[in-house]
Amino acid sequence: MINYIIKALQTYDSILVSGLGTFSKHYVSAKFEGNMLIPPQNEVTLDHSTANDDEMGFTNFICRERQCLMTQANDLINTWVEELLNALKNNKSVSYDEFGTFSLNEKGK
Repeated sequence: MINYIIKALQTYDSILVSGLGTFSKHYVSAKFEGNMLIPPQNEVTLDHSTANDDEMGFTNFICRERQCLMTQANDLINTWVEELLNALKNNKSVSYDEFGTFSLNEKGK
């Protein structure tokens, strides 16, 4: 699912993953850290508030990518979110190569 999130964020500025929240990309300019130049990059943040986001946009994206039905795409998303949330409850953090780490805050979100 992370690969689909990455691919969707290459096209869209934000996507809502139902049951998890909104992933948004933010451009960060190049900067110096000591003697090293850090190239410009996009950072991705996850926001739990989803009031104005398109709930079906990511599901539609998965449908196009996998050539599957909406119900199948929805099931894939829901299964991944459920597995991620269960893993977070047990391990407190889950890392994905080339993407980042999910962890729970003090409120359990």
